[in-house]
Amino acid sequence: MALKTSKIRARTNLSIGIVLVLINLCFFLVLPYLTTQPIWLVLLALVNALLSTPYWSLIHEAIHHIYHPNKKINNFCGRAMTILFGSIFAFAQYGHLMHHRMNRQGPDLVDAYDPKHESFWKKSLQYYLHIFGGLYLFEVIAPLLTFFPRKWLDKLLIKSLGAQSPYYLVAKRKLLTPKGLREMRIDAIFLYLLLVTSFILYGQHAWILIFGLLLRGFFISFADNLPHYRTPTDQPRYAYNTYLPPALRLFWLNFNLHRVHHAYPNLPWHMLHQTLIDTQDKYDIAYFKQAIYQLKGVWVINEDSAPTTAASNAKL
Repeated sequence: MALKTSKIRARTNLSIGIVLVLINLCFFLVLPYLTTQPIWLVLLALVNALLSTPYWSLIHEAIHHIYHPNKKINNFCGRAMTILFGSIFAFAQYGHLMHHRMNRQGPDLVDAYDPKHESFWKKSLQYYLHIFGGLYLFEVIAPLLTFFPRKWLDKLLIKSLGAQSPYYLVAKRKLLTPKGLREMRIDAIFLYLLLVTSFILYGQHAWILIFGLLLRGFFISFADNLPHYRTPTDQPRYAYNTYLPPALRLFWLNFNLHRVHHAYPNLPWHMLHQTLIDTQDKYDIAYFKQAIYQLKGVWVINEDSAPTTAASNAKL
């Protein structure tokens, strides 16, 4: 399916992006300056966390260069939104595009293990840490690595990933260039200035800031592997389309239609549902049922990967 840039709803994306950016700015910088009433701070922290999924969906559009048809505007908005999200754009883009390339392989396979080479208990600990906030925590902390000398980063990546790993080869080509490191360091400086300034402004109520970030971390981490849990390990483009009621589906910006997205990664969010219908694809399971199902934990890699819970078969 060919994609025309005219299909990108740039004004809609920009409008939603501006609203979410303003809410995040209010959460980090404005409200703690205007009020010392904990109830308002807690409410904004809760609202901000609940908006994490559509906010990530917009960043995701920028990652695939379908947030705005102008590349410079697309990347600038992606970088700005990701800083306010709690990470940096280059890391998010690298991680997500590698997910498309290496889906259900290597580090991307977080929910299955080979008992001949991995410990059940170690893999289980890693898995539950991942889905209960560890992923987001890594995204917040990892930008600190960009301040290391390039040679140190190169050696670190080789040691952790392997010199022939696609993860290392892409990182070296995309991230460890002078331009790539410079942009990441600039974004990391803005990110940590934002966090430090926000902590200072919150003062004695800094626990509310931490609460808001932990809540965002939970929502993002818990949803990350949800559409891939117990999916086949030999089909890189496979994922589940999880059912949500229309209002929630739009709130999610159709991010629940994950198999459609993996089949057409350059398709804007507003075209995913119609593509589901046009290609006669289907829903596999209800979103929140799959969310609960993933709590069953890790499974042996040679087991049948199809979920035992019934698909929702909801009407399109």
